[in-house]
Amino acid sequence: MPDAAPPPAADEALAAALAREADLQVQLREALFAAEAARAARELGLVDEDAAVRLLDRAAVQTGDDGRPVNLPALLADMARKRPWLAGRTSEPATAANPAASRRRLTRDDVRRMTADEINADWDAVQIALRG
Repeated sequence: MPDAAPPPAADEALAAALAREADLQVQLREALFAAEAARAARELGLVDEDAAVRLLDRAAVQTGDDGRPVNLPALLADMARKRPWLAGRTSEPATAANPAASRRRLTRDDVRRMTADEINADWDAVQIALRG
């Protein structure tokens, strides 16, 4: 006697289980992306990791064979340049009230030659030089 076809209820249950598995795979990829992006944002010193993750251009994210995003640090660094507030910097104009903003940009060599007092006095510019 030939095998009987599975009952329709079994087909529906299988389809529902496969759909649920697909949904869980999407959720897993999203959670992995969010965790990797938040880690990369934290390592870059961004002040609002959540905003950085939400503002990322997802189409520009490249993934490795393991499904992990591989170019997040570069994307986040570019975003921080375009949106200075993410890095804790403001884009306020240089004024007499803000003499550090009117100075030339420091290099790492400049920082190496500075005294501790000079570094402390111009800490914001030193941080930018060390990041970049």
